[in-house]
Amino acid sequence: MTIKQLKRIILQLQIKIIQAQILLLKRKLTVPNLSKPRFIIIHHSVENNGFASVNEWHRQRWGWRSSLGFYCGYQLYLQKPGKWFRARQDTEEGAHCPGHNKDSVGICVQGDYRTDKLSPKMNFMLINKVDELRMKYGIPRKNVLGDKEGRTPSRPTECPCGLISWVRKYRS
Repeated sequence: MTIKQLKRIILQLQIKIIQAQILLLKRKLTVPNLSKPRFIIIHHSVENNGFASVNEWHRQRWGWRSSLGFYCGYQLYLQKPGKWFRARQDTEEGAHCPGHNKDSVGICVQGDYRTDKLSPKMNFMLINKVDELRMKYGIPRKNVLGDKEGRTPSRPTECPCGLISWVRKYRS
């Protein structure tokens, strides 16, 4: 095989990759194709909506379906009184924090933590999950962030980041 033939094959493969990317964008699909996450971004739902409601709201608002078939932009959702839902793979682009959607795991906790406190069970589950992800991917404590801390300044959020005190305590 000549160098010219190899270059042609490489070009054809690049074209196929671009065609596949266009197809994924048309179908609004995401795939787990990112390197390991470097951050963990903590959110809360504010409204007391369960996973199904949040998933449906994200479907209506954005419509990006994960490789697991969900529309929820977070990788993980902790629903009261203590059940984890996985909406996206950890290495799949999220839709939760502009500026870190491609290098973070987004975790949302059901509830409004501007006024409420995490139950002991939910607190225990959240600590364990964050510890597990940190160990799995080598994420330092300083890279566990609240939504507003990780967000691109040009894309502000109305999210009150009610778990920021939890995040700061966890990092210390």
